[in-house]
This record gives sequence, C-alpha cells and structure tokens, in this order.
Amino acid sequence: MMRAVIGSLMVLVMFGTYLARWRNALLEGQPRLLALLVGLFVAMLGAARVATGSEIYIFPAGVLALLYVAIAGPDVALIGTLGYAFLVGLMAGNGFEVSVLIAAAGITGTLVLRRTDRLNTYIFAGLLVAFVNIAVLFTFNLAQEGTTSERWLELLVFCVLNGIITAALSLVGLYVLGGVFNLPTILRLNELSQPSHPLLVRLLREAPAPINIPCKSPT
Repeated sequence: MMRAVIGSLMVLVMFGTYLARWRNALLEGQPRLLALLVGLFVAMLGAARVATGSEIYIFPAGVLALLYVAIAGPDVALIGTLGYAFLVGLMAGNGFEVSVLIAAAGITGTLVLRRTDRLNTYIFAGLLVAFVNIAVLFTFNLAQEGTTSERWLELLVFCVLNGIITAALSLVGLYVLGGVFNLPTILRLNELSQPSHPLLVRLLREAPAPINIPCKSPT
C-alpha cells in the first residue's frame, strides 16, 4: 500500500511539474480537459489492476497513449505513458516486464500517430503496437524453458489481438469522448462532412450564393 501511495505521488509530481513548465495553458486554462486526462488515467489504471492478475499481453494499454495524443498532444501522451507504465509495474509486483510492455506500446503508438485526423493512422498504430508487443514477449520469455508451443501460440495471438483492440477502443473512445465533452475528434468531423448532416444542410441552404463551403472527408 505504501509503495502505491509513494509511486502515485511521484507520478503526480512528475506530471504536474511537466504541465506547469511546458503546458501551463492546459493546467490553468482548460480544467475540463485536464479532468478528462486524469479521469482516463484513473480508469485505465483500474482496468490494468484487473489485467495484471490474468493476461497482461492482451490488455490494450496503448489506448491511453492514443487518446492522449488525439486530445492533448504527443508530449502529454509520452509523459502519461511513462507514469502509467511505472504504476502498473508497481501493481504487478516485480513487474519490470509489464512496465516495459506498457511503455513500449504507448511510446510506439504516440510516435506513429502523427496525423490524428486520419482513421488509417490509428489502424497502423495498432499494428505496430502488436509488433512491439511480440518483440517484448520474445525479449523476456525466449530464454525461458518449459514454455510449450501451445502457450507460445496463445501469447502471440494475445499480442496481435492487443494491437487490434487498441486501435478499435481508441476510435470508440474518441467517438464517445467527442460527444460527451464536445471535442473536435476525427469521427465527429467525419460525421459532420456527410452531405445529409443537418448542420451541413443548413449551412449550404443559408449561405450566400457566392460562398463556396468546401467539405472534404479526411481519409
């Protein structure tokens, strides 16, 4: 219990110091967004507590990083990922492998997701997360004896599913968060670009004739 408290305080100080130094506008001027970031972190931490007791390789920890990139930026995602990996490793006991797995997945997703306005970048990020998971699996378990071929196949399937679930949950999360917190996410913009959307129909109907409203769906 004491380890968890100390670890949480360390992450809180680290995250708060970074925001105060480099993202002061977020810390002082966007309380709703800051509350959303904290809420996502706590929710993912609670989910990880359940996952560390079963199969961590199928747990989509990279979702936190992808959501952070989309709503706050890659710098916040990197800091959040490192703190998240540290705390989940503490919860797992001697969880160096767990920390490396989560940190590698989150950092990879953050670096790959350069264009948050494109759906295919989330899919590509999920695929690379799966590849990194497999690399971590081999790094920590290849030298261990006694692992059956069936168990290896199971773990490899878990790694691939992890990447797929990470991409899918990130897109679902963006859709839900965009609706609840009124965030301009890719899915909401894609929905707005549909010719049948009421707001777009109204804009086209009421706009003066010389005005041309471009509407191109991001790909």
